[in-house]
Amino acid sequence: MKKILDLMEQKLKAAFTACGYEDKFAKVVLSNRPDLCEYQCNGAMAAAKAYKTKPIDIANAVVEKLTAEREQPMFGEAVAVMPGFINLKLSEAFLADYMKGMAEADKLGLEEPEKKETIIVDYGGANVAKPLHVGHLRSAIIGESIKRMGRFMGYEMIGDVHLGDWGLQMGLIIEELRDRKPELVYFDESYTGEYPTEAPFTISELEEIYPAASAKSKVPIGHVSPEAAVGGPIALVEEGDIIKINIPEMTLDIAVSDEEMAARKAKWQPREPKVTTGYLARYASMVTSGNRGAILQIPGKND
Repeated sequence: MKKILDLMEQKLKAAFTACGYEDKFAKVVLSNRPDLCEYQCNGAMAAAKAYKTKPIDIANAVVEKLTAEREQPMFGEAVAVMPGFINLKLSEAFLADYMKGMAEADKLGLEEPEKKETIIVDYGGANVAKPLHVGHLRSAIIGESIKRMGRFMGYEMIGDVHLGDWGLQMGLIIEELRDRKPELVYFDESYTGEYPTEAPFTISELEEIYPAASAKSKVPIGHVSPEAAVGGPIALVEEGDIIKINIPEMTLDIAVSDEEMAARKAKWQPREPKVTTGYLARYASMVTSGNRGAILQIPGKND
């Protein structure tokens, strides 16, 4: 079945043509004033410029053609209003007949697409290292709804719940568990017996283990050592240096001699601050280095 807007435009095109105007002006849209009408056609405004005549005259002529139809008229009301708008309301008889046709047609009269495409809808995307919660239902329901609507419209729909790089999450959990419980048999390479049937942690423990492991994996280099701004080792690194970072011990070492480090330190000069006034300058003067948590050191309160 054709859409109602398409059927309306078909009628308007015939009316514009009968009045001697091009049918390209017969564009029907939903009304932006639903208190006045359901649909509207503003084509008379554009046609007036092309035909050098008043838009209200064009609108009146088109409306006259539309209202001349007596047998099963599509429009219950068609009115020309200044300066040249055509306000339209569908007739109840037309709507009843259209709805009856939808009920009798296959798939409510929905036309098959000219080109059937294959569409992949990726939804879900839960983190396998975290518990599921009600919030995950939102994307799942929306994704499944889109998939079903596309299938109803005639497209080949493929739904996919993509879990992403789950190997990273599993690796983080394993390494965090190794740090906390090195005595577990999973970490004993010489162990040959049967592995325990029960998990080495509970779901509630997992809720704490994974965020902790994830946070450790994202620690910036400046947070394991005094920062460059205060003359930390990062400020003394040169091209080709080998750097050893120990996150658990919060240290950073450069593989050069003590004498070389001392010489570099002697030549090091702090950069001039970019901001010297205002709240940012006050913040910079009080915030501690990243390896101390970047907390504020307020004089007289942190002593």
